[in-house]
Amino acid sequence: MRLKLQDILLIGIGFLLLCNRAIPIDCSSLWQLGTLFLVYIAIRILPKKSYPVLLLVVCLSGAVETAVAVLQNFHYWESNHHVFAVTGTFGNPGPLGGFLATCFIVSVSLFRANGGKLNIYCRILCVILIIFIAYGLVLTSSRAGWLAALIGVLFLFCSRYPLSCRMKILVCTVVGVFIVALYFLKVDSANGRLFIWRNTWEMIKDSPIRGTGTGGWLANYMHYQANYFMQHPDSVYASLADNVFYPYNEILHFVAEQGAIGLLCLLSLFYALLGKRSNNNVEWGVQGALVSFIVFSCFSYPADIFRLQILFVSMMGMMRGRQFNIAVSQKMIRVTVGLIVLSVVSISGWSFVLYQRTSSEIKHTTFCPDSLFLANRFPLFRYNPQLMYYYSQRCVVNKCPTDNTLQILQSTSSIVPTCELYCDIGDIWLLKKDTTQAEMCYHIAASMLPYRLTPKYKTFLLYVNQGNRKSAIDIGEKILNQPIKKEGTKTLRIKAEIIQYMQNCRESVNNTKE
Repeated sequence: MRLKLQDILLIGIGFLLLCNRAIPIDCSSLWQLGTLFLVYIAIRILPKKSYPVLLLVVCLSGAVETAVAVLQNFHYWESNHHVFAVTGTFGNPGPLGGFLATCFIVSVSLFRANGGKLNIYCRILCVILIIFIAYGLVLTSSRAGWLAALIGVLFLFCSRYPLSCRMKILVCTVVGVFIVALYFLKVDSANGRLFIWRNTWEMIKDSPIRGTGTGGWLANYMHYQANYFMQHPDSVYASLADNVFYPYNEILHFVAEQGAIGLLCLLSLFYALLGKRSNNNVEWGVQGALVSFIVFSCFSYPADIFRLQILFVSMMGMMRGRQFNIAVSQKMIRVTVGLIVLSVVSISGWSFVLYQRTSSEIKHTTFCPDSLFLANRFPLFRYNPQLMYYYSQRCVVNKCPTDNTLQILQSTSSIVPTCELYCDIGDIWLLKKDTTQAEMCYHIAASMLPYRLTPKYKTFLLYVNQGNRKSAIDIGEKILNQPIKKEGTKTLRIKAEIIQYMQNCRESVNNTKE
């Protein structure tokens, strides 16, 4: 039996992700892990001569995504996002940009590899794919995708044509200028990501060796953001802050959750995949695609996009790498692998059915807690951020029983805290006549997003109902003096209500004096 070095490292990383956890394992998402495992095993078992065909399939899928993007750009296909016109079949142009950047590099490598042996029709097809996918990449407006494509092309070129010292300096200068240009293309967006990285770094410093554990970044990030604004109330980042679900840097994300131990494993994996220049044309192209993907992951969130996970795992499976021979009989290997695959397929199938049924129940059940299925399966999906977030919102909108809703909201806040979630929890405590807990929740929500009026307004109403005029006027003045990104009807109504209250307070004081 032959094991690759990356096989051993992947087993170690998987063991780390499963054992070093902040949030218990989510049973409803085991099907994703199982699918990734099966895809990797399948790629490893396939003969190497089939790899060029797989790479061509990747390129063709990139062409399909580009076709959808073109149709969306000309308004013949509806976008999957209410703000961005071009998303492909993804929910956001960012993941589409990363996918197309990887497909672009694969297309370039296919054109270059074995150029003399390819017939003219294959070369024409590769050129068409390169141009078409490049056009789709431009349509995405994904800065991370553009940078990933540039670095990927440079890697392919430099790995085949060693550069002189002057050329290396020139290449570094070009890349540096390109990065600066991308920064100034969308300054607020870039500064927002820098702010997220800054808070993530604080998280890393608090747990440098073991990290927070798997799921710890999402469970803790918004609290780090709230602490930052408590310490820096006049920060320029206040106007950029929003609810954050992704770190926009998978390496920082992994280090925050797995610490220095995880970083060592990750760097070892990258070295095993990219440390040695390959003379094999297929592996050379896959290395370029991996470089492109890794660069993209430093500015986006591919680890949260299932299709991009499959793409990354597939490329790792195609790499030859250093091999180790293990003296095990073929019969033992077949039996062991068969049992493992059978177990993974069974667990994944059960998990997928659970996920689909739960998602359907949450979307279509009028009163969530009344669903016997959801009530019984709650322990199995309570650690799934996406399902729990939707579940909590459904409970609030449908005005479900207070105790049930509070339990669901608190469970959700422990894995994916947001400003609105803490406002909803505060509302529930207010219904239960616990004003201390309600006030605390509103303060946390206001600290998470200083420019969000809703938590401050709820605190204002709380003070008004308590008859605490001084505190109500103080927070009312903060609301009136706070800059607003976009002033709408709700904002004007809130300000008018506060102004009216303050006028009534002044009139009451004047009448008392008279």
